[in-house]
Amino acid sequence: MCSAGEVGDVLAQYDLGQVTSVGPQAGGGIDESFVVTAASRRYFLKRRSPTYTPDMVGCDHALIQFLVSHGFPTLPVLPTRQGTTWVAWEGRICEVYAYVEGRGYTLSDLRQLASLGRTVARYHHLVSQYRPARLKLPPWQDISLAGSAEGVTYSSNLP
Repeated sequence: MCSAGEVGDVLAQYDLGQVTSVGPQAGGGIDESFVVTAASRRYFLKRRSPTYTPDMVGCDHALIQFLVSHGFPTLPVLPTRQGTTWVAWEGRICEVYAYVEGRGYTLSDLRQLASLGRTVARYHHLVSQYRPARLKLPPWQDISLAGSAEGVTYSSNLP
């Protein structure tokens, strides 16, 4: 686990303006997350698990780009000063996104649940049309099952 102060090396790769604070973000499973407050806005910094490879991040970012280009309500990955979408730091991959304030759904609120259902349906509809150059195997998939089908290259999260 890195401290909030250590992510300054990563943040220097981005044009975020004057950073006033960095604090850990709770949740998220195996990745580390930080909320970065700058003079103009807040950002979300994700430090991926050490098992996450550049190829896997490339697959994720290609899907995000597809969703954004089709009007799905998700934010693009912020580019670095060099125009890349991630930074390698101490053997792990870091990404920065605009921070979105929010809260979870209330299970008893039928309007919220209907909205969630529509959003998930729209996501699945868009993804069914997505034709990536390469695919990433799910984390539970064994590398021995990796192969090629219809010209699509599969990559594994195993080193």
